[in-house]
Amino acid sequence: LSGMPAEIFALVKSGTLNQWRKHPTTFFVDGVDKARISFKNGVLSHKYSGAIPTREQFSKFRDIYNALNAQIGLKAKGPA
Repeated sequence: LSGMPAEIFALVKSGTLNQWRKHPTTFFVDGVDKARISFKNGVLSHKYSGAIPTREQFSKFRDIYNALNAQIGLKAKGPA
């Protein structure tokens, strides 16, 4: 996880995110099917969120992604 933001590292350590061994910049949210979060070249993105099968899983994915995006985005932009 070298080069990863501390926020992503903390979520991996807690088990909230699972790192994909084949693609180490890709992460799965524990308990959510299909969708993934990616962090490449300093940019946080997501894929396959439309394929999430239930509303509960979508809500969990959305909350985690949005919180990460807010934390990492604020850090990248600096103080207002």
